[in-house]
Amino acid sequence: EWSVLEPGNRCLVVPINRFVICQIQEAAQSTLSAPTLGITTAIITYKNDSYEIESNNSQLLMAQAVLNTTLRFLSEQNVALKKFNLTINSDQFFYHQQKLGFGSSAAVCVGITRALLTLHNFITDNLTIFKLATLAHYHA
Repeated sequence: EWSVLEPGNRCLVVPINRFVICQIQEAAQSTLSAPTLGITTAIITYKNDSYEIESNNSQLLMAQAVLNTTLRFLSEQNVALKKFNLTINSDQFFYHQQKLGFGSSAAVCVGITRALLTLHNFITDNLTIFKLATLAHYHA
């Protein structure tokens, strides 16, 4: 399936009815949970002008990029940043613990972006959410 990333190769694209669920609420300390990845609680810290998820799981690098992109955007819009508990449920993108195809990381980026904007009562259009999620996906 990865050969489609190389020039000249073909692929068949089919939409599937699967999605990611991101739940967020304000908290005293920022944390991230990803039950699908076996992560119950990972602390999120801010140091050296960057948000870091304290975990050895490399699959959280995408989430970390989204945090940095979206929270930086909110800060640039003069929005007071809140601490939060974020839970990501992406089990629909796995079958027998095997990740299914392309698109799940993009869905996670959009889900986290929308959750963070909603928590901060920042109302925007879908195009802005798409641009922020795409920028984060690129930086990951």
